[in-house]
Amino acid sequence: MGRCSVEDCDRPSRCWGYCEMHFQRVNKHGSPDITTKYGRGKAPATCTATGCIQPHHSRGYCTMHYQRHKKFGDPMFTKIRPHGEGSITPFGHLKVTVNGRRILEHRLVMEQYLGRPLQGYEVVHHKDSNPMNNDIGNLEVMTQKEHAKISVEANSALLEGRKKRWPKK
Repeated sequence: MGRCSVEDCDRPSRCWGYCEMHFQRVNKHGSPDITTKYGRGKAPATCTATGCIQPHHSRGYCTMHYQRHKKFGDPMFTKIRPHGEGSITPFGHLKVTVNGRRILEHRLVMEQYLGRPLQGYEVVHHKDSNPMNNDIGNLEVMTQKEHAKISVEANSALLEGRKKRWPKK
């Protein structure tokens, strides 16, 4: 069994070339040199991620950077796209940022086409059912009630098709 790889430590190594004490420090703080113990009146160290001044949470990172490190292996990883590219919602619609406000792109396109903001009760319907196709010829404004009726008709037609394909036994 070798010795701890930390300078001036002569304890036997247990894991990853560290003694038990230094291994625990690496496991908890991300570095064998950090000895901060939190208690009453002691301010925690700051996050070690570049440019972050949030308090330390675990492995040398704040909560956000630690979660990114844990999930993606990189504390600086982000899924946010560059300004202007937008992101895709779970329903497949494109969402963009305009003047600091997040808005669905198909609603923005329709607002620009109409020259006025849409009312809360107005829904923008995709004629071809493709939420990524935000061409003005594919969009139409309707009430929520009209949109619900179209959705029910489309879904019932889909269910009818399933019944024909897979008849009950």
